[in-house]
Amino acid sequence: ILAGSNSSGSLKRPQVSIPLGTILAFVLGILIYVTTDITLTACHPREQLISTWSSPIQDASFLKWFVFVASSCASVGKAVTGLGAGPMVLRAMGSDGLIPIFFQKYSRIIGCVICICLCLWGDFNSIASLSSSLFLCVFAFLNYGLFLAKHAKVLSFRPHFKFYNSEIALIACFACIVAIIFINYVTAIIAFIFAALFYYITWTRQLELNWGSLSQSNAYSKGLKSALHLRHVQPHPKLYRPNIILLIEGPPIEHGPTISFLNQMLHQKGLAIVARIYK
Repeated sequence: ILAGSNSSGSLKRPQVSIPLGTILAFVLGILIYVTTDITLTACHPREQLISTWSSPIQDASFLKWFVFVASSCASVGKAVTGLGAGPMVLRAMGSDGLIPIFFQKYSRIIGCVICICLCLWGDFNSIASLSSSLFLCVFAFLNYGLFLAKHAKVLSFRPHFKFYNSEIALIACFACIVAIIFINYVTAIIAFIFAALFYYITWTRQLELNWGSLSQSNAYSKGLKSALHLRHVQPHPKLYRPNIILLIEGPPIEHGPTISFLNQMLHQKGLAIVARIYK
């Protein structure tokens, strides 16, 4: 899944390859995991499975050295993939302005420092819980973004995957949050703090980018829907709001007290138009 998403820029048809590749990787991963679990539980006692000093897969193999070499190569390969994918994501976020440019310039150094710190930590169970929680936070944001894009009626949102459903995306978002809490509540708190901090940073920076944000699109969609809904509402006293037109001569800065008094009269419950007369 990660290999496909990280290499999405070099795919000929990403709108077709990414969904099919993701589903295929998910199905094959479940098949391998379930088959391995059934095989191990059928061939080994429970005491050996929970022991940290034995490797049931290596003990049950005909070629024990091959299992050791394969596990070592898989670990090194995963580490190399992480060292390449992590800095790539930091550079992309820096180029989009989501994070300071410092992370884009020194993305490889930052990635290596993080990896060394995690290795020195040494507790792989807690590291796995934290990394899984952070990944699930990303997936939760993605699913919620898909739900917002669908209901905000963004014109550029045209998914090619015909089995897409926005309600399923919202359910998947809540499922990711629940999974984060059930994995480890301590790492869940850390992941939520990181997610909230990142959201606060992006929100306070007020980035002016061409692609905009889904929250702005959602607010525009709700405002437009409410305005169009007023066509079917009959006039009555509760709909009355004071509407005033102020005609001035000269620049508005010369009529500051009058405009301020007009603002106090309306008290944010009406519409005022200040029109300057040109002779």
